Amino acid sequence: MAGNIAGLDLNLLLVFDAVMSERSVSRAAHRLGMTQPAVSNALNRLRHHLQDQLFIRTTDGVRPTERAAEMASDIAEGLRHLQVAVELRDRTTASKHRKFVISMSEQSMIAVLPRLLGVTSASSNSISLHIKPKANKTIQTELDSMEVDVAVGTVPNLPPRFETTVLFHDKYVVMMAKGNPLARRGLSPREFPKVEQVAVSEDLDSRTRVDRELQACGTARNVVMNVTQYQVLPKILKATPLISLVPRSIIREFEPGGLTFQEIPFDIPEVEIVSVVHRTRMRNTAIRWLQEALRNACADLAGRPPKLAS
Repeated sequence: MAGNIAGLDLNLLLVFDAVMSERSVSRAAHRLGMTQPAVSNALNRLRHHLQDQLFIRTTDGVRPTERAAEMASDIAEGLRHLQVAVELRDRTTASKHRKFVISMSEQSMIAVLPRLLGVTSASSNSISLHIKPKANKTIQTELDSMEVDVAVGTVPNLPPRFETTVLFHDKYVVMMAKGNPLARRGLSPREFPKVEQVAVSEDLDSRTRVDRELQACGTARNVVMNVTQYQVLPKILKATPLISLVPRSIIREFEPGGLTFQEIPFDIPEVEIVSVVHRTRMRNTAIRWLQEALRNACADLAGRPPKLAS
C-alpha cells in the first residue's frame, strides 16, 4: 500500500523537511551536510514510496506538489516531537553543559545580553551561547526548524504554535547631543516633524514600528539619515544637530557624557520585549532554564526602567 510507514526510512522525512524549508535541493543538501546527488536519491526513494512527485523543478529551485504541501506541517511537527524526545536523554550530562542559539535584535544585544551573561556566568552549569541577528521575516522558520532555540526582541504576529514570554516593556525616547539647542529648551510637538533625524532600521527601506506609532499620532519624522546600528549614533549626534529615537532600555549602555535624553512629545505606546520559543520545546528542561534565565536577567528592566539621565 502506497504511503504505508512500514519499511519507510525516517531519514527520508528529514530530507523532505529540509527541501520543503529551503525550496532547493542544493540548499537542502548544504543544510543536511549531504551531497546534492544523495538528496536527489533520497527524494526519489520517497517519491517511489509515496507514489507522488513531491517536488517540481522551477527556474530558482523547486515547488511542492499539492500532496507535499499537505504533508509538510505534519511531518515537521512529527520531527520536532522526535527531536524533543531524544534530546537531553542523558539528563546528568545535559545539566552540566548547555549550548543555546539565541536570535536577538540589536536592542536586545545591547540591553539584554550583558544581563543574561551575568546570570549564566553565575550558574553552576557550563553555558555556551551563540548569538545571531534577529530578522522577523525569517524567525518563524528558524524556530520551526530549531536552528534557533529562542528569539528575543519585538516579534509581531506570531501564530499559536509559539510560546511568548514578556520580559519587559520599553519605550522610545529622544537622544541628542548636550550641545544641541533643543537640549536646553526641549522639543515641542510642533517642532518634532521639522527637526532632522537619524533613523535606525535593520531594513533601510522599511518603516519602523515607531514610525507607524507616530503616524497614528498624526505626525512623522524628518529622516535625513538611515543607519543599521544604534552603536554608531553617539558620534553622529555629537558631530551634528541631528536627533534620534532610541529604546529607553539601552540609554545607560552608551558612554556617559556628551548626550542627553528627552521624552518624545507624543503619547507613543510602550513596546513589549519578549522571548519566543516553539511550544513543543517547552518540554525541554534546558529551554525552560533559559527562559527563566532571561526573565531573571531582565528583572531590573521590568521593574525599574532606566531614568532619562543626561
